[in-house]
Amino acid sequence: MIKYMDERFEKEIKHIQNTQMGPVITISRECGCPAKKIAQLLSENINNQKPAKPWRWISKEILSKASEEMKIHPEKLKLILENEHRNFIDEIVASFTETYYAHSNKVKRVIGDVIRDIAIEGNVIIIGRAANIIAADVPLSLHVSLEAPLSWRIEKMSEYKSKTEAEARRFILENDKERETFKSYYIKGKQEDKLWHNLSINCADFTVEQIVDIILKSAALKGII
Repeated sequence: MIKYMDERFEKEIKHIQNTQMGPVITISRECGCPAKKIAQLLSENINNQKPAKPWRWISKEILSKASEEMKIHPEKLKLILENEHRNFIDEIVASFTETYYAHSNKVKRVIGDVIRDIAIEGNVIIIGRAANIIAADVPLSLHVSLEAPLSWRIEKMSEYKSKTEAEARRFILENDKERETFKSYYIKGKQEDKLWHNLSINCADFTVEQIVDIILKSAALKGII
């Protein structure tokens, strides 16, 4: 109980001192959009401006950090999340036990805590994992959404993953659905009509370099960099 109260107290203090949160840039994306390339180039460009504290970008590291806190192997943690999207027969079988759902929700809570701590620490670009929702109240923040027509994403995915168009289409649609399901956990109970990003960019209309330039200028306008 003492440990629980200490943790809650620490989180409340962080919330009260929210003017000290960030800066953070989150990048959410539809499957097939080049988020990692953009994040890497974006961090390089920001660091070329010699900020007092260097910027970094993270993606899969979030799961590694969460697995450390839960003392679960990263692959097992990933499996818990992926198994959330099973077929109807699997759901019927799983309905006889609450174990899976308990693990799944606990994983999401820990991931949320990890992302929030990283966002509060600041000078970071976070890819995916509903970071735009989790860090929505961080004052020094810019939340970017990368989008593109399905046909464009299928073409890029076919090239990148060496898939047929049919395979790429199926992969993209399943992946987009999984991401929406994951995000819905963090949206639950929040303002229904809120937009969870400040900036939406059509990747089919701009190069990676141009997108990075757009984000840089937007971040400067918001006083983040």
